[in-house]
Amino acid sequence: MAAHEAVAEGLQEPPEGLPEGGEPVKNARAASPAAEEEGGAPATGEPTGKKARRAASAGGAEGGEAPKAAAGGGEEAAAAASGVAGAEDAAAPAKAGEADVIEEGRIQFFYRPKVEKQEVGGLGDVQRFFMLLRPERPGAKARLCVVGKKRLPSARRHERFFGFVEAVSEDAETLLEGLGEQSYETKTRGTRHVGAARAVGQGTYGIVSHKDHVNLVYKLEVPAEPGEAQLEFTIGTMGSFVFAVKNPAGRGPADPGLEEKAEYSEEKQQQFQGYSWIPVHDPQLLEYERCEFLLIGAAEDEGVIQELGEAKQEQVAEASRRHTKSACGAESDEECLLERMKEEVQADKLGLVTEPAETGQLV
Repeated sequence: MAAHEAVAEGLQEPPEGLPEGGEPVKNARAASPAAEEEGGAPATGEPTGKKARRAASAGGAEGGEAPKAAAGGGEEAAAAASGVAGAEDAAAPAKAGEADVIEEGRIQFFYRPKVEKQEVGGLGDVQRFFMLLRPERPGAKARLCVVGKKRLPSARRHERFFGFVEAVSEDAETLLEGLGEQSYETKTRGTRHVGAARAVGQGTYGIVSHKDHVNLVYKLEVPAEPGEAQLEFTIGTMGSFVFAVKNPAGRGPADPGLEEKAEYSEEKQQQFQGYSWIPVHDPQLLEYERCEFLLIGAAEDEGVIQELGEAKQEQVAEASRRHTKSACGAESDEECLLERMKEEVQADKLGLVTEPAETGQLV
């Protein structure tokens, strides 16, 4: 059995976070905190059981020590994460040893506290963790993503977490509006309140074709150094994840995950060629609500990040120059980046909390 087939089979186990009984979640929208409060978390956890352990041997260990051929270095892991390299209609993968940037843009991380929680002391007080991708490519749509386990996967343990695209829009402000404070009525508890999302980090990202798989990589800008809040969500100064998207056709009604699947055009659906998972060679696959994806923690200090940094050194320098004090009037580049983040997330207008990104502390 090929490595990508083994991982696809292993991921058919119901992921953690499904309601009791393993039933699929009916709706991916995070705009219904009442449903989460009474019906459990969304289907964005990790696979469990014997099949998951079998998949781990092919594509990255789930907790504990990683196998020698784990994601981020070994050939088996690369094949397992990618599903099928070079789908016919997808962008061609880079040559071995090269990092080819498919897409780049801004990335922002948010977390929302649980219902009626005024302060967050740890992940147990968090309802959802969001990742907002804002591509720079003309015509591309911004995507608000929900990441399972309410944090990023660990590179050291090669964790793999499910996620899904909750909403897409050509206007990122529309997506940010959904992260504001909310109130709703329940039959038994009356009016319930859920606080506005907290911005916990911002930076740049790239979707990169590397050897025979695709990585999502990011570099943190705000805060300059991760603090308590960032470490709680496994947000480092930079990160890299093997990035794969799920075939919505799945394996029938018993397929775990979201009950309402992404509805791709016929052209986009053909890219899967019958495989359960494929690498994100085509970022437009992420521009469909309820698109399900997989992130596998990859080594941060070698491979794609290093090669990407070398290949795009001048672009990074140019981006840095755009954020100097002459551009915004701040005393330092760090303050300038912070001001830009507040502007981009419309913090004052939408009531979003930026203190975790500013101070590195949970609130």
